[in-house]
Amino acid sequence: DFPLYTGIRIAFACAENLFFSGAIYGWPTFEYVLIQNGYFSHLCPNVTNVTSLMTCTESKEMLNLVFTSATSVMVMVAPFGGYIFDRFGTWLFRSIATMFLTLGVIFLAASTPETPNLLFPGAISLAIGGLHLLISNLQLGNPAGGGRATVITLVNGSFDSGTLFFLIVKLAYDSGTSLCVILSIYAACSVFPWVKTYTLMPRDSFQYPMKDTDVKFGIYELKAISCSKTPKTQDNDVIGDMDEPDEQNKSLLKCLLTPIFWTSLIYTLLLHLRVIFFLGSFVDWLQAFEPVGNISNLTNIFGILLCLGLFVGPINGIITDTVTSYNLNRGKSVAKSKWRGLFASTFSTTLLAVGFSIATALHNTIGTFILFILTRSFLYSSISSFIATAFPSRHLGKLYGISMALAGVFGFSTYGIFSLANPYDPKFIVTNYVMIAMVSVTVVHSVLIFVKSRA
Repeated sequence: DFPLYTGIRIAFACAENLFFSGAIYGWPTFEYVLIQNGYFSHLCPNVTNVTSLMTCTESKEMLNLVFTSATSVMVMVAPFGGYIFDRFGTWLFRSIATMFLTLGVIFLAASTPETPNLLFPGAISLAIGGLHLLISNLQLGNPAGGGRATVITLVNGSFDSGTLFFLIVKLAYDSGTSLCVILSIYAACSVFPWVKTYTLMPRDSFQYPMKDTDVKFGIYELKAISCSKTPKTQDNDVIGDMDEPDEQNKSLLKCLLTPIFWTSLIYTLLLHLRVIFFLGSFVDWLQAFEPVGNISNLTNIFGILLCLGLFVGPINGIITDTVTSYNLNRGKSVAKSKWRGLFASTFSTTLLAVGFSIATALHNTIGTFILFILTRSFLYSSISSFIATAFPSRHLGKLYGISMALAGVFGFSTYGIFSLANPYDPKFIVTNYVMIAMVSVTVVHSVLIFVKSRA
């Protein structure tokens, strides 16, 4: 049973992720609106109408570059944010993140078809702020006890559903509301993360396992600190989650040098690239086999399905917790049970990614949409669950940040693949088959986890 405030924190964290943290992943829907408004249309001298804009390669390449830059820079700076989170605590970390989020929305609202370059700082700032708010919310699984993985994946799932905001933008724009007005209202609403930071989040962080069930947070913690002669300091001796002596006191360097961390990087890099490439080339992929008149409706359908991450993400956590509990009940050790739960999480994600890539290559629109939603939600849920479970919680921010940073550097290749595929493989036929082989490699991570679970 969750304490009342734990439930409230989780509910508000999900709301924050829905409308702020994961907004950048709604880019395919937002891109359609930007094309309709004529962003980067100056690169297409022969454009005469909106229909022509939908087929202008130069403008779409620039919009793809905006998205690629935002998602790549977002994760490249994650290690610095992770260090600030682990070292200085939640309040300072979230204050910086919310500042980036607010600045990002202001830049987007100020951009016009005449000043499209403002999209770059806007999208980058929005993405940086959003990811770091997510990192701050991952700790909410720590007070949840046996439901830890489920809560973590629920938070991740709501982050995936952050595409809801740009879907609302598109629907409001289609109804006649100015894009500038919509984004200006959104900027004003960004006060919500500020309020949440100082009312529902701890000054330091929730460690795992929890040593004190009566955790103070927000203004209550501030009051407790002001009345105490010995302020609370963050406990850096809290152990990890595997209940093994060697695992409990691992240094950051030792965590980084373990083989399983490197296979997790391969898993993260390749699957993240697959997800980002599909989002960045979504409109072009549809245009390869769908009539232009269908693209708007299909974009709306895809945007609605993207919002289902809130419900899909927790499935991965439920699988992890269920398999773990099943093995514990069979008399397996805590460590082996945890590893088997992680195996179920990562292996199912790889299978979904392969299925999604096959559906994409076959131009199965609905199948691709459904499998993509499952793959993306499972991917980021499994990454955060793995790091939170396999390593000491005091390294969560740093290890998650490093993984995302390397994924961001690798993700820059999305623009190169897109630019190369456009003239030589415009229907992404060869590209998609290469992607099938690429995501299949990620099974290596699951194999190593399985071997570890039997050691």
